[in-house]
Amino acid sequence: MSPVSPRSEYLAFFKRYGIGNPDFVVIGFMGDASAVLREMGFPRPETFSDESLRALWYPNVNGKKMLLISINGNRIFASRSRHLMEAIYDSAPESRPLVSFFGSAGAIDAPDLVGKIVAPTRLMCADPFPQTTSRGDLVHLVRNRALDLVRSHATHGSIESVVVETKEWAKRVKRQRVNTVDQELYHVIDAIHSSPRGAETDIYAALLVTDNVAIEASANDVTLQAAEEIIAASAPLRQKFLLDLFRRQGILTDHVVSGAEPSYRVVQTVR
Repeated sequence: MSPVSPRSEYLAFFKRYGIGNPDFVVIGFMGDASAVLREMGFPRPETFSDESLRALWYPNVNGKKMLLISINGNRIFASRSRHLMEAIYDSAPESRPLVSFFGSAGAIDAPDLVGKIVAPTRLMCADPFPQTTSRGDLVHLVRNRALDLVRSHATHGSIESVVVETKEWAKRVKRQRVNTVDQELYHVIDAIHSSPRGAETDIYAALLVTDNVAIEASANDVTLQAAEEIIAASAPLRQKFLLDLFRRQGILTDHVVSGAEPSYRVVQTVR
């Protein structure tokens, strides 16, 4: 209901806290990303938070600027995530930020995916309300570099609100070969594709599958009640993924700290 657009909110947030020209942006599971960086010797900075965003800003990680953004708290839910991506581009006129999206998702009649991290290969807007989008066709998620980091791949859909998740809706998207669904990823990727700088943006997109929406009642139907348990139990898996991601991005190296034994056996080095 705010008269201020989400994009303007995010830009004001970045300006207020001196955030600009990030080299790396990680959206989602901010706590896990900061834990990995802290293990490597990068002190956790002050958390910047208001009604628009909750973020951590690292102005120097091996000479690079890194922005971590939390999805928790519904600050960037659904199509607001598109405005966030547009604001990130606006805040980085001198750089082409590498973008990582790591959120949570539900499975569509695929209980075997629950508890795993998947990398989407194709995306669609799976919201059945026509006013929320101009199209609902599948689009290729080009250059998703997370495909090389995890074994499980998925055709993915995003919806504006979980209230549309009914059995009939699940049957429709299952027929369209959608394996997983969340609220934000489609809008992030659509904003990247729509930007003239999108072709120069490297993307790592992955999702932790937390629950299953079965198209028929069955003993394998993992309900939403188990999602928090999956999130709590998967911290080592998530942090291992983020560690591999940071290695791939060139932020961390595989040298051991002299006289120390960090659990991940990597170290901060100055280039």
